[in-house]
Amino acid sequence: MGQKYGYNKQVILGNLGADAELVTVGESNTPKLSFRVASTSRIGTNPDGSPREHTEWFNCVMWGKRAEAVAPYLTKGKTVHVDGRTETRSWEDEAGQKHYRTEVRVDDLILCGGGAPAAEGTPEPPASPPVPPEEEIPF
Repeated sequence: MGQKYGYNKQVILGNLGADAELVTVGESNTPKLSFRVASTSRIGTNPDGSPREHTEWFNCVMWGKRAEAVAPYLTKGKTVHVDGRTETRSWEDEAGQKHYRTEVRVDDLILCGGGAPAAEGTPEPPASPPVPPEEEIPF
């Protein structure tokens, strides 16, 4: 007898390619945070001895109060550890053309520091955002 459920897990360590975008969606104004993470892996060595690398980009989406709380800290160049699952959604545009987008639905996110320094005169946010624990979120 086959297994009824599978396992879909995505773990990414990388850098944000741009500042995260926070919007509200639907009649309930649910916070939705979107951001892209670049993860570079070493895949060998070039003939000249330099490392051969490959960079993969991941579209990430985070929902709810935690997304709203962490949004100000997700700026271009920041290093993050993302834990989530891969989801593909589809939609039709006004011309009837079908589109697909694969995203990582973020379950957990850790700020690892790093990234570009803040512009002169811009205060640096605290190292860890005040993200409420799961048990304190009412959904």
